[in-house]
Amino acid sequence: MCSSSTSSSTTAAKQPVKAGKQTTNLADSEGSPFHELGLAEVNEGMGRVRVRQHVNPLASQYQQPTIIQDWAAVYADPSLPLFVDMGCGPGRFLLLLARRRQQQQQQQQQRMNYLGLEIRQPLVERASKWAEELGVSSNLVERANKWAEELGVSSNVHYEWTNVSVSLAALLAAYPGPVSTLAAQFPDPHFKKRHKKRRMVQASVVAAARELLVPGGQVFLQSDVYNAAVSMRDEFEQYAGDVLQLSPLHSPASTFQWTPQQEAAAAAASKQPSDVARRQQQQQQHGDSSQEDSASEATFSSSSSSSSSSEQHDSSDDVAAELDSELLSSSEEQFVSSWAAGGWLVDNPLGVPTEREHYVTAQGGKVFRVLLVKQ
Repeated sequence: MCSSSTSSSTTAAKQPVKAGKQTTNLADSEGSPFHELGLAEVNEGMGRVRVRQHVNPLASQYQQPTIIQDWAAVYADPSLPLFVDMGCGPGRFLLLLARRRQQQQQQQQQRMNYLGLEIRQPLVERASKWAEELGVSSNLVERANKWAEELGVSSNVHYEWTNVSVSLAALLAAYPGPVSTLAAQFPDPHFKKRHKKRRMVQASVVAAARELLVPGGQVFLQSDVYNAAVSMRDEFEQYAGDVLQLSPLHSPASTFQWTPQQEAAAAAASKQPSDVARRQQQQQQHGDSSQEDSASEATFSSSSSSSSSSEQHDSSDDVAAELDSELLSSSEEQFVSSWAAGGWLVDNPLGVPTEREHYVTAQGGKVFRVLLVKQ
């Protein structure tokens, strides 16, 4: 997945590199797979972006479906197959994927368009002043589009501000070309049962996937939170298992098994509730929801649907007390998965990590991956 070694990646993740008067974002520092994009130089003069790690996708401002009226104004060739990153975070993953696939075109790699969908609306101190003085937007999506322009991939990479669970079907229904891949990578896990409706992978997303994907199209799911990965996998199996199946890549040689019992044992061994405590500890180490992107993007990016600030400020004691009754799990809906026997993919089949994935693997953490194919 990542070309750099664990030791060098870990060092890069912990110590941002100074670049002149501006601190290089740790995701762009030397040793990171995103360093080749040269975004440290692109970012100079753009100002810092402050991003809330959590928003409430059920809020009224996120309930209006996003529509793209003219796809020809978005892509140079809207007839190309479309790769959709649902919950794209800062957007580095799509830029790196597009760049590397362009470099592989001499190997007959099929040309594609790339669409990143993101819900978080950054709150930026001095946003109006920066926009006026620098002539650039302070929001995450427009900054990512600027990156694409600077890197020469703007003709086939685009970012749209939207709520995936509300907009996916309407947004892609009018796309002229085939929808070939949908990816949900490290979405906010929303651990509590009462926050189930805030999870990105809802029945509406699964319904859109089964209708919009072309035969042979793929759905790629991954998370470092076991129960979140199980929830996404089970949602697709329950509501699209008749048209989707596990990729042939799910072979014994390329997968590993991980059960609820193993997850519970791992949590007990570390003397903490693994899913919740891991996220909370990392958030404390790398800044709260309003901290600048230089400390938070690589750690918590690629989380799409997000929670409200009230959930974010739950104390660890409150969360731990509710784990047994409210932690999401594969048994939540009394569903028994037949796909579970196919295991979790050891490697990322896309060959390009997200910011979150790079951070987790550099720390030696597990990532749970599923690749589905439409029949």
